[in-house]
Amino acid sequence: MNITLSNLLFNFNLIVIRVVNILNYLFVKKELLSKTILINTQYFQRNSIIEAIFGNYLKHNGKKVYGLVCAGYKYCEMHKMNSEIPNCNACRQKTFKLLDAAKIEAIDLEDFKNISEDLNNKKFNFKSLKNSKHSETEFPLGETAYWNWLHYSNGDILPEDNKENNNTLKNIYETTCGSHDSINAVIKKYKPDFMVTCHGKFAQTRPAFFLREIHNYDCLTWENFAMDSSFVWLKNALAMDQNINKYWPTISNSKLSKIDYKKVDKYFEDQKTGVNQKWTFLDKITMVDKNDIYEKTNLNKDKPIISIFPPIAWDSTGCSHTLEDLNFFEVINFLVNKCIEYKNVQFVVRSHPAELNVPDYLRSSRSIVDTLIKVNKEIPSNVFFLHADSEISSHALSAISNEVIFFSSTLGLEVLNSKRKVNCIGVQAYYSQKGFTNDILTKKQLLDLFENLEKLSLSKDSNYKYECIDDRQLKYVKTLTFYIRFKLHSFIGILKRGILLLTLFRYISYLQYMKNLSDYLLGKRLPFDL
Repeated sequence: MNITLSNLLFNFNLIVIRVVNILNYLFVKKELLSKTILINTQYFQRNSIIEAIFGNYLKHNGKKVYGLVCAGYKYCEMHKMNSEIPNCNACRQKTFKLLDAAKIEAIDLEDFKNISEDLNNKKFNFKSLKNSKHSETEFPLGETAYWNWLHYSNGDILPEDNKENNNTLKNIYETTCGSHDSINAVIKKYKPDFMVTCHGKFAQTRPAFFLREIHNYDCLTWENFAMDSSFVWLKNALAMDQNINKYWPTISNSKLSKIDYKKVDKYFEDQKTGVNQKWTFLDKITMVDKNDIYEKTNLNKDKPIISIFPPIAWDSTGCSHTLEDLNFFEVINFLVNKCIEYKNVQFVVRSHPAELNVPDYLRSSRSIVDTLIKVNKEIPSNVFFLHADSEISSHALSAISNEVIFFSSTLGLEVLNSKRKVNCIGVQAYYSQKGFTNDILTKKQLLDLFENLEKLSLSKDSNYKYECIDDRQLKYVKTLTFYIRFKLHSFIGILKRGILLLTLFRYISYLQYMKNLSDYLLGKRLPFDL
């Protein structure tokens, strides 16, 4: 029944695309004839539909547009350990049909497959492949394969080296290498001015983004944020990360209206109640009283507290966090082991609620906390763990902590809005590097937090006051939030919940949106004006 419905929706979308193609032929002006654009349509059909309607506009706008069709690999990004392997041939044929409906010339990546030298003499285990890079381009094959493993396994951070896991890793690695080699070969042949790809972090999309500097083209990445069906498009940056550092000098001093500030304030209020979240965790997180928290956790009121809020291991925004040579889990484990040197400082690891409180197919296969306990025979007495199902509010935990550490959690932005300065690991967080966060780029900087609080504790100073941001910095926080949430996120007029709906109004809205997006691609517009 579901398959039948899916096919009906797909065929309906094909009809709409064909109608849009006719309308675009009639109404889209040919403005630029000399640009070649490759669209990496090899992820899955919902995404390919978006790329098809954009590609069709670009074609009628006068550009040379080609769509890349997946070659068919042993591993697919749509495949997870708790789901069936997708029908590869059926998926490929649907992509061909989409491109045909959009009158976009298809490039079959299967025609560019080869047996890469980088697959020879490899021992497929997780340790040996960690730092593996492509011999020609230095593309991070091992790192990308590991990120895909986290995605496939729902966050199995430290997998066992056994035959089954190693075979899966081999398939992922071969796919990563094959995807890189085929995309690289296509780029060499067609010499694009632009590449369009969704996501940009995993095996079938990361090469398109990575190779841009080697082959001198601009890469437009995009992401559909399911909580409100909004889209983010960023050129030469990863849309998933919502990193707008390039534009920050331009927008940081823009003046928001009273209405804009009200929007921001309402957004933060809604975040606290779960309005903006696809899955709310508030039904299980109720403890906000400080005394109750101290009693529940056995934390000492008289000793300083550092709390860290890890990302979800299987989520692409989390898997790419690093500090020097450590991934996000290794960073946390590094601190757990270091805590024995700072006996007067209490360190709290608070697992993300989404490890558990999500649909079954997204539940983490291994909890961050459980993994930490497994790899450490003895946990220092000043280390405290809060599991994903803890009833203690993360906001309340932040309030009693002297230092809070984030990787990229939206909670970090919410804490900033309370005029509290936060610590950001690395440069991944979209609110870091703006002058209102403490950006931690080295292990030493991380340990300095513990060192400073240890000294304060030994000095018998009971006033462990956390650092605040001033009114000017708070203005920047609100400005950033406004531009990220209300300007960067945009909506395609013709699209609603994965279904193409066509009316005169929707077509006019779509036409303007595509015109704006094309202008942004060509450097005539900012990504906030779509």
